[in-house]
Amino acid sequence: MSTVFVTGATGLIGSVIALQLREAGHDVVALVRPGTDASALEALGVTVVRGDITEPDALRGALAGAETAVHSAAITGGPQQDLVSSRAVNVLATVALMDAARDMGLGRLVLISSAAAFDRAQTITEISPLDPHPAPDPYTLTKLEAHQRAMERVDDGQDIVFVLPGATFGPSPMGRRMVDVAGGNQRIMQALRGEPASYPPMRAPWSHTGDVARTTVAALERGLTGRCYLALGGPDSVMTIGAFVNRACELGGSTHRVDDVPLDRLDDPEVHARFGPTLIEMARKAPVEPFFDATVTGAELDVHPRTIDDGINDTIRWLCESHFV
Repeated sequence: MSTVFVTGATGLIGSVIALQLREAGHDVVALVRPGTDASALEALGVTVVRGDITEPDALRGALAGAETAVHSAAITGGPQQDLVSSRAVNVLATVALMDAARDMGLGRLVLISSAAAFDRAQTITEISPLDPHPAPDPYTLTKLEAHQRAMERVDDGQDIVFVLPGATFGPSPMGRRMVDVAGGNQRIMQALRGEPASYPPMRAPWSHTGDVARTTVAALERGLTGRCYLALGGPDSVMTIGAFVNRACELGGSTHRVDDVPLDRLDDPEVHARFGPTLIEMARKAPVEPFFDATVTGAELDVHPRTIDDGINDTIRWLCESHFV
């Protein structure tokens, strides 16, 4: 087995990737910012190196000795995003990692991309084009640029593979940290507690963490260079945030329900302050049907996602066993 360098290992996706890599017998090295609790990673046998991904020297120091890498670190599309910070992490750090991987003779690099960067006027597949008219929010713009820069490296011969997750939820070895941040886990937890909420009517595929990680590990081990593999959940996974949360309430035995924010309220400053520009812009774009077709991913990697109900039930069990609800 090999030594794999992982960025974003204290995040929802990265932590489960680190877990599955360890379970597969790989050594894992994670770059973690000073002050961030990484004891759960260390308990998995992950080697934690302290440093900031935006500092090239720290990045190269942590990368020394690795044979391959998975890049999942990103500033996501929350309400506090700004273009300078988003570009520093989502673009410049990605470029620095690609430079280091090339200069240090690393093998494969797997990059976690984003559905926000792709043209949703057509069904997303493994060879879909990027969005020619992207939303102007920092997250979308920077994830789009990062993907473009990486594809240029593929054209120059660098071994890079992409994994495209949806709105991600599910158990994580990082525990409480993964319900304290806004996302699928937090929204399920709050709904099961009966907390009132309303969400922008953004339709998206919902991806269980375990499925995203399985796709990533398979892409690392046997994917094709330049391919963008889809980890967007099963065919039944596409729904609004409100529908996702309400399904969790149904499966969890709760009569509580949440609502969609009306389309004519998406410009409300209070709505923008709560959710940020990315969710608002995605709510304005109605995707085509079907949203995606992951046939090639299933055939080439032999990975097949669980149903949305199986994923939600697994998450509810984890939330209950962890005493979060």
